[in-house]
Amino acid sequence: TTQDLTLFNSLPVPAFSVDEAGRIIAWNKAMSQLTGRDSAETMGRRAWQCFYSARQATPVDEALLIGAEVEKEQSFDGPDGEAMEMAWTVWPISG
Repeated sequence: TTQDLTLFNSLPVPAFSVDEAGRIIAWNKAMSQLTGRDSAETMGRRAWQCFYSARQATPVDEALLIGAEVEKEQSFDGPDGEAMEMAWTVWPISG
């Protein structure tokens, strides 16, 4: 719903949501600030495409594969191409 997306967007921590294929369906403002990528350019893209310039497995891929929570630290390509560390926590939710 619109209210849910408004609440999601206002979270103070970087967060995003993907569909069952790993495509971005929500990307909040804090994630835009962290990555330098706005939500419009991430929608519909696979998670790895929003964090890396070349195909690379992400904790999102792992969580979708095993169907369980994944917590790990993994760097991603920052706004200026520098590697940035991020603590990932991924929860698969089936609807």
